[in-house]
Amino acid sequence: MPPGEKTLEKPIDRHKSVAQRIADGTLSIRSQKEFDNLLKIFPDHPVLFREYGDFLMRRNDLFKAADAYGTAAALFIEEAVPLQSIVAKVLEWKIAKPTHDEVIAFHGMLSRIRSEEKPALNFWTQLSYSELLSFMLKLTLVRLSPEKRVQKAFEEENSLFFVVSGALRETVYMPEKRDRPKILHTVDLAENDFFGTIYPFTEKVVSTSDIHTLTRVELIKITRSQLATICKTHPALNALVQELYQHREKTGEDAPRRTVRRNVRHHLPTQVQIKVFREDKGHGPLILDGFIDNISLGGVCVLLNQMLGRPLLSQLQSRNVKVIMKLISPSVDLTILGEIVWTKVFDVDNRKQDALGIQFKEMSDPDRELLEAYCTGGEGEHNLMWGLWESLVKK
Repeated sequence: MPPGEKTLEKPIDRHKSVAQRIADGTLSIRSQKEFDNLLKIFPDHPVLFREYGDFLMRRNDLFKAADAYGTAAALFIEEAVPLQSIVAKVLEWKIAKPTHDEVIAFHGMLSRIRSEEKPALNFWTQLSYSELLSFMLKLTLVRLSPEKRVQKAFEEENSLFFVVSGALRETVYMPEKRDRPKILHTVDLAENDFFGTIYPFTEKVVSTSDIHTLTRVELIKITRSQLATICKTHPALNALVQELYQHREKTGEDAPRRTVRRNVRHHLPTQVQIKVFREDKGHGPLILDGFIDNISLGGVCVLLNQMLGRPLLSQLQSRNVKVIMKLISPSVDLTILGEIVWTKVFDVDNRKQDALGIQFKEMSDPDRELLEAYCTGGEGEHNLMWGLWESLVKK
């Protein structure tokens, strides 16, 4: 890996959305009803559809799983993340064999994606149709639980890995200190990063680092011999593989820190107040405060602040609510009516965290435009929100 220390702390739970927690295994969705309710709130969230496909596969509901994977792949394309889209398509096509036209259409959508941040993204989008198909036929999907070693220092590297989801930590050692290895630096790897030096194919490379998982991780792997065979069949691919490694060496691959906050449009740290209308009209609404966890035009997930005497979450299911979001920019409150369709309690930093999922009801055109602008705000606005979030959680 390139020199230079680029360390991250172990992923901070309070910055992880519900979708991320489902993906890394810290939040389990065990029923069809829970998925149905979450997908009502977030009908365009690719991670949820991908996890829903896995859920359906475990239930042996193959055709619905294929549909879920296909939807996830299309949504990943919209988010300009080709690797995750490719994996979703591989899973879909293992169930239902695609037509020639379907593969050509998918390749066309991939080829229009470009990224200035990560060379691994452009690698996939620059593959020709036949190169992409060869890769998809050879890729192996690897799923690992936390604290599992993926690569061992001082052993020969024989595979190239791409990170689909989750977080890993690489500990790099001084090669000359083999008997008593000295740590040179550590690097955190996240989705869309890659590791494993297998090019040039004729050179044997001994690893100088240990890599282990921090969370539940999904990788795709291709071996040295498999990639060499593909490159022999498609000679032009050698240049792309060489460029992939050269770009990593030149840039130092500064992307891992940025990757943690990808998809900020779904996960903005914003205060919210919820007025829960009581069934007994003689009483005023129950007031709940918290922070937005995920948000879309279809609904919102809210992490609730602790509150003495609050009703059990199960008692709030199906209640009508008024959601008041304390927007940072523009400096106005956005009020939307909705219904609580999902409740969950999970662990965050060794404490219980209550969460609500609210499906939005009809809203006015101005409110919809304001919400859409908020969900797709610029980078400067998101940085400001994160700074305010940090100051709030440290109080």
